[in-house]
Amino acid sequence: MWFRRRPRDPVRADRWAAFASRIGAVAADDVAERLRRFLDLDEAELRHVHALRRPDAPTVYLFDVVRRRRGPTGEVVRWSGWCLVRGERPLAPVSFRATARREAVLESLEASRSGAVRVDLGAFPEVDAALAVFARDAVAVRAALTPPVTLALARLVAAGAGVVVTVGERHVIGRVDVEEEGDPADLESLADGLLDVAARLSDAVPVAIDEDDFLLPG
Repeated sequence: MWFRRRPRDPVRADRWAAFASRIGAVAADDVAERLRRFLDLDEAELRHVHALRRPDAPTVYLFDVVRRRRGPTGEVVRWSGWCLVRGERPLAPVSFRATARREAVLESLEASRSGAVRVDLGAFPEVDAALAVFARDAVAVRAALTPPVTLALARLVAAGAGVVVTVGERHVIGRVDVEEEGDPADLESLADGLLDVAARLSDAVPVAIDEDDFLLPG
């Protein structure tokens, strides 16, 4: 059976090229497969993978993820823009995820899917109504959730549709819903917000970690 190659997205590719040139990012397709495995993206397509490397600053990876699903009405395509910041210093003792607040039932379902619990943010009433944090170890995460960190996370999840922030030992990852026809330059604000979160976390959590990074060539 012959399969027709899907057409690429030339308009978005041109916009990515312009965006990358403006901020000084370079193509980084060589890490695409490692990113896919690390982020557990299954069959999703990674497109336009770029890296921004600057002296004395965390490395930033920016890219699109395209998911295709077949349904009763045909193929559904969902685009999302991603940014991954590789911290130069420790970021968190355990991983956690932050999103905008939703109905309690939806938050409970989200937590149960990953075996996590929603972390009580009652100590920060100014952000508790806007920010939901999920983790398997709520006690350890509370040590990282200082007022500057929680405020930075709240600003970030409020900045775009469907923003999800995942924090690991050395990485901060952000995802936002986008349209194929949109401008990838909109990811610049996501990157800025993640860099802000990473900086505040590295100040809040003095823990030792392995200096190796599988995203960098060995």
